[in-house]
Amino acid sequence: MQDRSSMLQPFESLLKLREVEKTRGRLLFFDDPLRGVACDSAEWEQEEQEEEADGASKPLFLFLPGFDGTGVSAQSQFEDLGRTYVVRRMQYLSQDRSNFDELVRFVCSYVRGWRESRRRRREKDAGVFLLGESFGGLLALAVALQLEEEEQGAVAGLVLANPASSFLRSDWPLTSQLITELPAALPFKDLQLSQLVPPLRDGLLGELRSSSLLNKTLGSLSYASLGSSLLLTRALDMKTAGDLLEGTRNRLQTLSQSLLRGDVAGGIADLDSSWALDSLLSILPEDTVRHRLKFYLEQGKRKRERRRRREGMRKRGSEGAREKRSENQNLPQSF
Repeated sequence: MQDRSSMLQPFESLLKLREVEKTRGRLLFFDDPLRGVACDSAEWEQEEQEEEADGASKPLFLFLPGFDGTGVSAQSQFEDLGRTYVVRRMQYLSQDRSNFDELVRFVCSYVRGWRESRRRRREKDAGVFLLGESFGGLLALAVALQLEEEEQGAVAGLVLANPASSFLRSDWPLTSQLITELPAALPFKDLQLSQLVPPLRDGLLGELRSSSLLNKTLGSLSYASLGSSLLLTRALDMKTAGDLLEGTRNRLQTLSQSLLRGDVAGGIADLDSSWALDSLLSILPEDTVRHRLKFYLEQGKRKRERRRRREGMRKRGSEGAREKRSENQNLPQSF
């Protein structure tokens, strides 16, 4: 049986990659989940050279993740997919403040770059396949419709896995709003852990002063242990979310027990690292959840509903015109 560290290694590596890209100012990007590197439109020249060496041209497979923006839940499937496709996974960082239309344009631009590289080689388009999970399903559908409007056959295949098409009719809007308001409801919510006891303020903990945990506020700690935990059980697959939450719960329990004994230094030393807590806060901080609810999910769903209404009106208009023509054909001819 795999231990927890080996199961979560791809997730931890992805978090490091996201941090690197954030320092480069890239809050939206695609990564190669098999090589663990970020990709951009400039990669296609290198990709073309590699494919020429292999003597084969693989179709492009884009995975658009759900609300968490990591796509880690599909990690175990990428190796098999990579035998047939060029696999790319979209990443949107917690600092990204794009709206739904901007996300659609970003993905479409990436696909256009891929297809243009094939045209430069005067090679038959190997095809583009989209798979969207949860919110990514809503995004993939909008991307496919946009690309098909530009050029028929631009998308070779579309897969929607549990798409967030019924978001506005679910309990997500209310639940998420309550969760993101949790920190503000706490007394001393802005108090940092490092301010709780004199030894921390006096710097008697040595290297532990550099621990990111010490800079967390009570509001952030409460949100990470309760609020984002509930969100991640929905945003990630249950196995990955369970591993993350168990790690966080164990670390917070160790800290609370040590604080009750008065052993502050020992409690924080036992944490080793606050990776689980940091990952919860880095993926879905409360301001990011609020933004994605409004500008990702709600805007995307309303855009889809408006398009559906337009299509319905156009269909009814077309049917009405056919009925009218049929009625005119049945009228007696006058001479």
